[in-house]
Amino acid sequence: MSLLDRSLLRAFLAMVGTIIGAGVFGLPAAFVRLGFIPATLLFAALTLVVMATHLILAEQLLATRERQRLAGLARRGLGEFAYQVTSITYPLGIIATNYAYLILGGEFLAVLSRGFGYELPVALLQVVFWLFVACTIMFGLKAMIAVDGWLVPLKMVVLVVAVVLAAPLVDFQQASTATWANWHLPFGVFLFSLSGVSAVGEAVELAGRRRKTALVAVTLGSLVSAFLAWLFGATIFLAAGGYPVRDAADIASVFPGALWWVVPLLGFLAVATAYVTTANDLRSTFQFDQKWKPWMAKAAAMFSPLILLAVLSRDFLSAIGFIGAILIGINSLAIAALGYKAMFRHRDYVRHVLGTAGCALLIGVYTFGIMQQIFTRTSL
Repeated sequence: MSLLDRSLLRAFLAMVGTIIGAGVFGLPAAFVRLGFIPATLLFAALTLVVMATHLILAEQLLATRERQRLAGLARRGLGEFAYQVTSITYPLGIIATNYAYLILGGEFLAVLSRGFGYELPVALLQVVFWLFVACTIMFGLKAMIAVDGWLVPLKMVVLVVAVVLAAPLVDFQQASTATWANWHLPFGVFLFSLSGVSAVGEAVELAGRRRKTALVAVTLGSLVSAFLAWLFGATIFLAAGGYPVRDAADIASVFPGALWWVVPLLGFLAVATAYVTTANDLRSTFQFDQKWKPWMAKAAAMFSPLILLAVLSRDFLSAIGFIGAILIGINSLAIAALGYKAMFRHRDYVRHVLGTAGCALLIGVYTFGIMQQIFTRTSL
């Protein structure tokens, strides 16, 4: 198997396209809150946790011949109650994620339009952004492949360019800052920026359901995305020189005036490619797990995030913190439970012991994330 294998490349791009999304723009704020070393250590630990979760889900999807998503797997492996819970939390997590993407997508388009001399309402541009990504749902997996094939590599290039342009501004004295007392606060933001659960099913399909290809794509996609996200978050934090960077405008202000276009362009590419994959996975969830008719699944996947945008507030950091800790946490908890059950029944003693211990650790991590989000009163 070559890294140039088309199915491997497509599956890898689906993972990267989803993971590197709106979440990377919350990372500088997390680094500011904790400091370089605590944030890096927590981010690295959660990278391993999330990658293991992705691999468990891929194995579960490969173990069944049916086209399913998490709710269908939960019914088969954990029972009816788990199916009922994940039938709510899995699609709701994707809808909420796409709602966060709509918030940022319109904001980045607004910055780009102002740069070219056009002052347009953010709400209007959020609808324009929604129309762009909603079209891919109408045309299914082929449209997703076409969009990802062009925009994901471009996104990766722009992200690296942003890091290179910010590098001369880095103040390495900021690397010594540390606030250990509130180390848990960015838990949800980090999970949101690292999770690609909604892309794993698409990656397995794009890999032709070949086990080795799918697992390599999921592993590489998880690790490469995590490294690029950390590189962006850490670099912007160090380049800001102690200045708080909580939103897109703050991040853009780190760059010289002539480079105003870097952050909004990266932001648009990041959220557009992520939205394309997650929206198609949402359609698949409704169609294959809930057994909806194709047209109903497409309509629900298209319009549900837009409805949330119309009725909810638009505080980006709070939104991704909640989505990451609670919704992604519950879904990942179910995946870890599926892995625990599979390892518990494994005949190989070593794999039985190590596998169950590893899955139990994942369950503990996600449970902690959910509890700290519910009971912590201090915000990021």
